[in-house]
Order: sequence, then C-alpha cells, then structure tokens
Amino acid sequence: MKASVPHGFLPIAQKTGWMNGDTFLRVLKHWNGQVKSTPEKPKLLLMDNHSSHMEYPIILYAKENCIVLQTLVPHTSHATQPLDRSVYGPLKTYIREAHDEHLRRNPNKRTTIYDVPSLSEIPLQRACSERNIKSGFRATGIYPLDRNAIPQTMYAPSLVTELPGIFL
Repeated sequence: MKASVPHGFLPIAQKTGWMNGDTFLRVLKHWNGQVKSTPEKPKLLLMDNHSSHMEYPIILYAKENCIVLQTLVPHTSHATQPLDRSVYGPLKTYIREAHDEHLRRNPNKRTTIYDVPSLSEIPLQRACSERNIKSGFRATGIYPLDRNAIPQTMYAPSLVTELPGIFL
C-alpha cells in the first residue's frame, strides 16, 4: 500500500477502522513536516473534538512545535468544518465513481485496502482543489472572517453536550 499512495501522503490503516491518539500523533507529526510550523510562523490546526485529538502527548507535541490546536463546536462539523462544507461531498462522489469503474474493469474481483490509494489519487486531486478548499473556509466564515456565515440554528446539535457552547 505504501508504494501506491500519492506523494506526501502518509499511509495509515487501523484494524478497527477508528482513529486513536497514537495514530493521530503520527498524522500530526507528518502534517507538521509538510507545513513546518515555527515560532516565527506558527500554524493553526482546526479539528473536531474527537477524543483521539485531545490526548496529552498530542497537546504537548503541538505546544512544543508552535501548532495552535483549535477545536470546533461539538456536533457542528456539518456546518463549521471547512472541508465538510466543500471537499468531502465531491470526494465521496469521485471515489465512488472510481471504485465503480474499477469494479466494471475487474468483474468478480474484490477491491482491497491495497487498491484504495491508487483508486483515490485522481478523486483526491479533483476534490481537493484550491478553489474547493477556499470555498469551505469562506462558507464557514473562517476566511474571510464572517461571523454570520453560519446561522445560529446550525449550532443546535451542540446544545445536547455537557460542554459549554461557544458561538462565534
């Protein structure tokens, strides 16, 4: 699988299919190797509140490497997460199309985890365009800053948590 992932990608697979703290720390280190956060140019990482993102070694690594971790309001990623708003929908469509085409070209053959990187490369390039990514940040009001980009009603799912709600 490692040989078939696009350049700069980190191939990681979990038997459970779920992210954990150790895996997220590996991803964070890889990400920092790509963006190169420094005291002069710290980097901001927006993320959801998944427990795998909140473990102490992750917080410590981020602090030591000038990475500012900003979590989004719980249960609102459908509204507040830039890539949810602009990239993941098209990505799912393009990946489904690539998998369907792969199955048509290879009848009676299962798609394995080792096929996924090569099948995902073109869909990733199409969905993760600069235009799509920027539109997600615009739609969520992150950049340019627009405090009214997300209607207050979209924060309603966050009110069911025990965590205090913070409205932008």
